[in-house]
Amino acid sequence: MKEHVKDLWVAALRSGEYDQSVSALQDESGHCCLGVLCEVGKKHGVKLIKRTGDSFLGAIYGSDLIYGGDLSDQDEVEKWSGVAEDEHLVRMNDDLGKGFDEIADYIDQNWKSL
Repeated sequence: MKEHVKDLWVAALRSGEYDQSVSALQDESGHCCLGVLCEVGKKHGVKLIKRTGDSFLGAIYGSDLIYGGDLSDQDEVEKWSGVAEDEHLVRMNDDLGKGFDEIADYIDQNWKSL
């Protein structure tokens, strides 16, 4: 992961600006930690893939939501951020019930291996 991206992402996770959700980068109730990274990328010119109204999920959740369950669904964010390993972050967010502050601490301490 690129250090400047880590700083931006950690700040966004700690900002209180995003509600946390699970199992998707973004759903009607909020973002997972990786969805927050996508939003940070968007603010820095990265093009996101959005759900379309023609898709099953787009029909359910609406077309303005970020597509996918992890960064493999958002190639441009993956390239911009340099994040190569997101499996543990998905587990922390979705399975272990860790909040954004705790995830931000993990990213801050382990960013070189992400």
